[in-house]
Amino acid sequence: TEKEYILDGGWTIQFDPLRGGPKEPVTVEDLSDWTLSPDPRIRFYSGPAVYCKTVELHGLEKYILHFQEVHEVAEVSVNGNKVATIWCSPWEADITDYVAEGTNELRITVTNVLTNSLIGESAKPASLRRIYTYPDIASPSDPLVPSGLSGRVWITDYPSITKTLKLYGWTVAESDFPSPGNSPSTGTMASGSSNVLSASGSEEV
Repeated sequence: TEKEYILDGGWTIQFDPLRGGPKEPVTVEDLSDWTLSPDPRIRFYSGPAVYCKTVELHGLEKYILHFQEVHEVAEVSVNGNKVATIWCSPWEADITDYVAEGTNELRITVTNVLTNSLIGESAKPASLRRIYTYPDIASPSDPLVPSGLSGRVWITDYPSITKTLKLYGWTVAESDFPSPGNSPSTGTMASGSSNVLSASGSEEV
């Protein structure tokens, strides 16, 4: 039976005030694109921001943390331990080795691109800009780039590739797939795996 924890509500986000972000942590119930915020300090923010949440976890053999959208890079820490850096699909990390039965502290540091700050600063007189380029490479009319975590964050006891393969009629010969969490510097499955997959009714390869 597939199990999952939906990590809704109760997220706090700490932006860097030295990069133009709010000084106090921001509490949100739903995770959304920073560029949709009515607060210009968040809408035009570029740099790292730290998402924190306390979660109760019990009873799973494996704990795979999934993100619906990440813009652009997320560094995952669990109970003070760095687990993985996620930068591409699948947006997930195996956090099993760092989870305690009961209360756990999640810390996700997300870094976006510089574009949004350049767009925000371009609307100011040159003498008041915090950052600038010469010549200008951004203007107030430029579209903002999606930033931060958006949508769902959830934990399951299986990596997403397992479910995808089942949908296409594949069976998994070994359930212990490598995942982003097994390597702190990669966002894809580890290479060199000896796991064997077989399509239903076909010869194993």
